[in-house]
Amino acid sequence: MFAELKTLLVQNLKLDERMVMPESLLEDAGIDSLALVELGLLVEQHLGITFTEEELVRTASLTVGQFSDLLAARRQKLQEVTP
Repeated sequence: MFAELKTLLVQNLKLDERMVMPESLLEDAGIDSLALVELGLLVEQHLGITFTEEELVRTASLTVGQFSDLLAARRQKLQEVTP
């Protein structure tokens, strides 16, 4: 999931690939409040995973790796629910 997330961040949000590391805070990687909203839309479009606005605000304090883990967990839940 990290590779997919990194691709979204680098290709779509034009973040510096060197800054997108698992241990980097989303903010340090270049995600500000506007980019966070864009990221939420990209994740929904490309991965089918949705976040409420409130959930997105809470993710701002995560590292890229933690956000990647959150996406993986949500994807797993979706796969369990979808026959």
